[in-house]
Amino acid sequence: MKIYKETYYSLIASCPSAPWEAGGIIGGSADIITELLPDHAGGEYGKYTPDTKMIEDTIALWAERKIIFKGIYHSHYPKNNVLSQTDMEYIKKIMRSVNSIYSFLYFPIIIPQKSITSYKAEFKNGEIVITKDKIDVIG
Repeated sequence: MKIYKETYYSLIASCPSAPWEAGGIIGGSADIITELLPDHAGGEYGKYTPDTKMIEDTIALWAERKIIFKGIYHSHYPKNNVLSQTDMEYIKKIMRSVNSIYSFLYFPIIIPQKSITSYKAEFKNGEIVITKDKIDVIG
């Protein structure tokens, strides 16, 4: 995942230290993440529940501005930068619903105020494959 330095640090800062599991969406050009929009939807403690209407509306607005939806991020508690089974099931559900539009999406995990670990979900031979992805910070 390529991301501008300013966007990288904004992404880390966008997730509060508590409650865990805050999130939002990322977008950009064909190959660089340039945009993010925190999702302030409610939800249970420790569970990110996206505001799907806000996300859909933002993706449509971004499309008008030639910004490509690139994925969904969410936070985890410190030292837990791996996808849970629930995360992977949700990612696969999203990928199945957008397979005619996107060949891949990013699903970064944010450790609030500390770091980002990126995961990429893509279609390979008809299967959804989720892998840890290198982050290239630009600028």
